[in-house]
Amino acid sequence: MEPKSDKILAIGQQRIHVTAITTKIHEDIAFLESKIERMKKMRSPSRTVLATYESMLASRMSVLKWLENHDMISNQHAAQHSDASG
Repeated sequence: MEPKSDKILAIGQQRIHVTAITTKIHEDIAFLESKIERMKKMRSPSRTVLATYESMLASRMSVLKWLENHDMISNQHAAQHSDASG
């Protein structure tokens, strides 16, 4: 059985493995959701801090959605592209 290809984000000559980034973003989202939930249970949470965490959460969710839905090259295509250009 062939392993699932990792998506790669090409930025200029750099190739960034999306799996590592999405894993980190998932961790950030879980942390922020937990932090927001705990803050909302507080008697009088800081509205400024809460708004900041909610903004950070929305931003990370937006980036995650983009990474998951954006067409990127797979490892196989990256290797073929490198072979063809080199």
